[in-house]
Amino acid sequence: MVKRKGTGMLAVWSEVPPEHEEEFNECYNQEHISERLSVPGVLSATRYEAVKSGPNI
Repeated sequence: MVKRKGTGMLAVWSEVPPEHEEEFNECYNQEHISERLSVPGVLSATRYEAVKSGPNI
């Protein structure tokens, strides 16, 4: 396996109303992440979910 080293990071915080979460997550998972991964130099993508108050995605 070839070791890859990144030189930057992109972080995104989003506040999505509960009634739109399902649509947002589907679009983010199916389109947004794959579009970002197609950009030369982007090595990986990971999503996290907030466990305390604040932006929920």
